Amino acid sequence: PLAAPVTRLAGRGEALWLPWIFLVLLGAVGAAFFLQLTRPGGAPREWPGVNAAYDAINQLPPQSAVTVFWAYDPATAGEMDLVAAPIMQHLRARGAAIEVVSLLPNGPATARRLIAAVSAASGGDSAVEAPPPAVSYEFLPGGALVLPGLAPRAAALNVVLSAQAADAQTWLELVAPLQGAPVVAGVGAGADPILRPYLDSGQLRGLVSGFDGAYSYSQRGRFPQSAAALQRQRSQLVGQNVAGLVLIGLLIAGNVIALLGGRRDRG
Repeated sequence: PLAAPVTRLAGRGEALWLPWIFLVLLGAVGAAFFLQLTRPGGAPREWPGVNAAYDAINQLPPQSAVTVFWAYDPATAGEMDLVAAPIMQHLRARGAAIEVVSLLPNGPATARRLIAAVSAASGGDSAVEAPPPAVSYEFLPGGALVLPGLAPRAAALNVVLSAQAADAQTWLELVAPLQGAPVVAGVGAGADPILRPYLDSGQLRGLVSGFDGAYSYSQRGRFPQSAAALQRQRSQLVGQNVAGLVLIGLLIAGNVIALLGGRRDRG
């Protein structure tokens, strides 16, 4: 064709819809956090895999060797600390001999900070008479190629804490088949759909993902928590609920406006 097709420009009203939707959602979530709202409450959905992860750790005898693959750093600690805290608190309460290994240079420092906070919140409360063994930390340079070298190390349980599904998959494919020890994963919410087949096939003993999984795990164990941690949990829960309600309201309003607008166009 000699002439290019004419592109229809969006009207002023149409162009403003998308930014306003984001602004309304941002304002709703911000109000839930900064105004310290306590409603709407309730509890998030409990996904399959949380109870299995809890039982795998709860059955460990005292002094059991547990390898923790720490695959997150401060960049993703906002979500992952919520997931890792109850798991590490449970391991410490069971008196496990924890060995933290990480491929990230700042992974051991991130782990040390969280475990120190968890130990302080626990206040020495333990399910065993003897205090838990000291935690060892190790940085492994060389990337994923060094992971198969961990297989000869005896472990009663492996725990993978990763923000991305790829890190958990790497452990399951390079270490777990050689070592044979059960694996429990604590991951970000975005990694859950990718790792769910590993749970269904039995390659993962348990799976704790995102805030919902962390909340369910904490409620199952009823671990002691600081007032700040409890407030953070409540704020997160209320923020999720408010955002969900606002999103539903926007969907309903959009459909009503589209329906009424279509009727006007048809006369």
